[in-house]
Amino acid sequence: MGDTTFDSELFDDSCEEENEFDRALQEADQVSIENEASSWTQVPIESIPGLSYYPNRLPPDLQNQIANALPDSLFSDMNSGRQLHLYVPFPEPMQSLNKYLPSEFLSNVWKDQPAEASIIQVYNPGDGIIPHKDLDMFADGVAIYSFFSDITMVFTLPSQKLKCDVRLQKGSLVIMYGPARYQWLHEIPFRGGDWVPLSSRDELTPPKQTWIPRTQRFSITMRRIVGNHTFG
Repeated sequence: MGDTTFDSELFDDSCEEENEFDRALQEADQVSIENEASSWTQVPIESIPGLSYYPNRLPPDLQNQIANALPDSLFSDMNSGRQLHLYVPFPEPMQSLNKYLPSEFLSNVWKDQPAEASIIQVYNPGDGIIPHKDLDMFADGVAIYSFFSDITMVFTLPSQKLKCDVRLQKGSLVIMYGPARYQWLHEIPFRGGDWVPLSSRDELTPPKQTWIPRTQRFSITMRRIVGNHTFG
């Protein structure tokens, strides 16, 4: 992190009292949701239409360039839920992220158009986001790049009591469109770590799990905007 062309006025700076109250409500909701979904059927990512995961999508050099271009204040350990909203034209080196989107996604979903809006979100250990679908102001297709460390994102389909845990590794890309974007909810549980399955050679035996503590992570989520939506 260091000198940057990012505008510090774009930070989402709600007052700390409101943030603390919101976090308390979110964490209470999260406990209820996790308990409810604990018995739901776990399904593989391949069974969710419109959901794709690409590990090691970004070169380490580009990951470092983007991280070093961001303001140091974004990563202060004293601040949870820090966000930076950006709209085109994106500053360098963020413009390079469009080049790492799959060609079939760009042509079939975004109709060969680049991202128009992005949000940089910092997650400290214990941070998360409640189950949700993206706002209708955004068009179909969501692309999320992960930086710094790994974290588990949970996809749920409450109407059928289905869930899917996806381990988002640093440098990876996850894409949602169609049913994955409009029907499934996605979330990051509020907790200090994640239970991660260990690899097993025996496909008939459920894999053992290990608890991996979280470290600071940030993501860049890229979207397109619905044509008739205006800002300001």
